[in-house]
Amino acid sequence: MAVATEQPGADRRRGPAPDQSLDPAPAHHGYFSRGAGVCAQRLPPGPLHRCRHALSRLLHHLGRHPDHLDGGAQGAGKLDLLAGHRRRLHLPLYRPGAVPVLAAVYGLPGHRCGRILAVVTPLPRDRQLRLAQVLGQWRHWSCLPALGAEPTVQGELSAGFSNASYRVTSDDGRQFVVRLDGVDPAHHGISRQAEWHALHSAFEAGLTAQPCYFNPDLGALVCHYLPEDEDSRDDLEDVAQLLRRIHALPALHHRLDLQERTIRYRRHTGTMDSATDALLRSLTATVDEVLAWQRTQNDRCLCHNDLLAANRLYSGGKLYALDWEYCAMGSRWFDLAVVCCGDELAPENVERLLYSYLQRAPESGDRQYLAAYSLLYRYIEMLWYAATSPENMEWRNKSGALRTTAERVKSNGLP
Repeated sequence: MAVATEQPGADRRRGPAPDQSLDPAPAHHGYFSRGAGVCAQRLPPGPLHRCRHALSRLLHHLGRHPDHLDGGAQGAGKLDLLAGHRRRLHLPLYRPGAVPVLAAVYGLPGHRCGRILAVVTPLPRDRQLRLAQVLGQWRHWSCLPALGAEPTVQGELSAGFSNASYRVTSDDGRQFVVRLDGVDPAHHGISRQAEWHALHSAFEAGLTAQPCYFNPDLGALVCHYLPEDEDSRDDLEDVAQLLRRIHALPALHHRLDLQERTIRYRRHTGTMDSATDALLRSLTATVDEVLAWQRTQNDRCLCHNDLLAANRLYSGGKLYALDWEYCAMGSRWFDLAVVCCGDELAPENVERLLYSYLQRAPESGDRQYLAAYSLLYRYIEMLWYAATSPENMEWRNKSGALRTTAERVKSNGLP
């Protein structure tokens, strides 16, 4: 879609020629107001290049002062107004060169991005600026062969509870996934540096997609895109083998502290029904006993800690592990519990998974380990949902499974 051009006979005498500099706007420029954040006032009615220039200056200001982009109703109205100006100028989505005077993003010298206009309204708050800067850093992506131009956004992938991911394509057809943080990693015990190191080890072992770019300040991660096989299946033997290979990866300095995570989620638990609240309170003593016991266990290895079906993918006939943000040194039994409980495996499938993972028939002690860590997983899972997204929680089903697991631990005891 080409940029609209001026109609013959358009009035070219309105106002002075636009200033082509990209210097920040003064405190009270015609299109900015720093008192209450950015104010996208009415852009001049013509000629077209003046409107483009005004948009360019406004976007440059947003790049230099992202804190002026508030997330309230007033800020949303300003962004809607900006998007309206974009539509009025017929500026295409994610098209390089759409704006003659391109806005420098976040003031990085030498990095310019004309695609920032495409994400003014579709993405919430500051996400469009972060995505634009990640795309503008394409020269720093670790790719062989190196990219020849800035990738183009194809669309948003299925949104998770915590982050947002976007599929982008290079000019030579290679596809990548850009992930932007939606939560504070530290608040959830996540180490982005540990994840980045684990991704490299996992890629070298053939367990995940190739990582290409990491920027913790932007909360951004870029990896190659793995197309999913059409005839995807879920083979427990493959899952067990994937777990075994993950647990054989090099160690990290980051450790999963289940006790600290439980305490944190208890502190930030949101609204839940009275029955669920009563259940969690009734299990406090049992859970605390298991937490104290697990701190005495020293058999630690690198674990994924979130290897649910949604984070496993068959591509080219091979099973890969995705979304490594919770990876840390921990117990292999917690990783097994994540799969068994998170995927709600039937008892016979739990036995199959254990047999394939252990390479032998599971014994009573193995089942005790799995039950203990299953209790911790189910308990923390309920606290996590209650603290982050209670509207997505199936309280009744989750409560029943938690109660059953707790009774099993009380009956069989700890290893």
